[in-house]
Amino acid sequence: MTDEELRDTWSRLVEYGTPNEDLDVAMRSMPELSVGIDDWVERLAKHYLRDLCQRRSYFKLVIGPYGSGKTHFLLALALKALEENFAVAFIKCKEGISLETPINFYQEIVGNLRLPGVIKPGVKGLFKAVQQNWRNQANETPDPEFTIGTRFDELEEMQFPFGRVAAAYLRTLENPALDKEKARCAQMWLNGEIEALSRKDREGLSLGAVPSRERALFGHRLLDALVSFIPNAGVHGLVLLVDESENMVNARGKALQRVLNTMRTLIDPKPEERKSCPLFCMFAAVPDIEEKIQMYQALQTRLSVPGQQFHEGSNSAARIYLEHLGQQSNILHQIGVKLLTFAEKVHHKDYNIDIQSGNIEALIDVTIIRQAEADSRRLFVKAWCNLLEEQSTEERRYGKDELQNRIAGVVEELKVHSDSEEEHP
Repeated sequence: MTDEELRDTWSRLVEYGTPNEDLDVAMRSMPELSVGIDDWVERLAKHYLRDLCQRRSYFKLVIGPYGSGKTHFLLALALKALEENFAVAFIKCKEGISLETPINFYQEIVGNLRLPGVIKPGVKGLFKAVQQNWRNQANETPDPEFTIGTRFDELEEMQFPFGRVAAAYLRTLENPALDKEKARCAQMWLNGEIEALSRKDREGLSLGAVPSRERALFGHRLLDALVSFIPNAGVHGLVLLVDESENMVNARGKALQRVLNTMRTLIDPKPEERKSCPLFCMFAAVPDIEEKIQMYQALQTRLSVPGQQFHEGSNSAARIYLEHLGQQSNILHQIGVKLLTFAEKVHHKDYNIDIQSGNIEALIDVTIIRQAEADSRRLFVKAWCNLLEEQSTEERRYGKDELQNRIAGVVEELKVHSDSEEEHP
């Protein structure tokens, strides 16, 4: 990590108690901050990424209260997926980004789509990787140009327009002298910006308008086509990580039913669709989502696999409860030590281990007492980073009463921040 990235990550930990969520920064900071999740991530990689998800689609629901490390868990899995040669899309559900509006959901996914070794996310990076992969494969055949032509023909024969538009865009990458306006329109369509295309733009791609009543289905088909297309880039498939999924089910009445129905359709596609979807999708949410899921029996059944739970050793369990990652005091101790090392890099100093070991244990004790009011992990991280920040010039031991007051203050700060996020998602 650069000094600037170190300071930015540290500043966020001090203010919010959570690490930087930018995937580029996370790739460099995760080894510095990751605690207690490596075994679970490795289990998912071995069972799904290296085997099952290279052929079919699978889904998990990660559950934990606010600040329990859901985002951290998803980011760790994102990095593992890139290492395992998967494309990755990490998104947050917020206003306008929901399964109720599949096209918007698709736009968020494709805009945050990352491939191993490709710096910038998005459509262009994906298609350049496809172009390079096709060319490399074709060069191993007796007639490379015939092979490339066959690939284009197969793509254009897709019934859904995705194939035709994708082929048009790829041709402009193969030959930049071709129609630049057509390339622009194709890229917009592939980005899901269908409403921004004029009639003339659509005619240039031999496309018609999408009626309002068909846009939800169109969004579904766009996502299905994207997932099926992604292996052309030389990767195994797509790992889709959806954070703050509880925001999707905050709707009511018919709107909520549409969200739950769409979620069920995404999780349980038709058999002929599942075969062509090398996808691993993980929804992360607070425990409240379970109550909403129970309202839709088909979805409840799909996400309720009887028998052993994931933390009991069952890799097939549909739900993963972060509260079972390990003994809380041990995890907090490991976090405290990691953050101490991180603080030393930020402030370019060596802290006194004897003093700080005592502070870590004392802070753990008072943190666990207040964990019913705020998740202990986030509570501890924010409080500990603030204490280390204070001691960047002069170190000291903190008494129990003082730490209790500090934790009480952090609890209130996190409540204010949580209320602010609800008002301005």
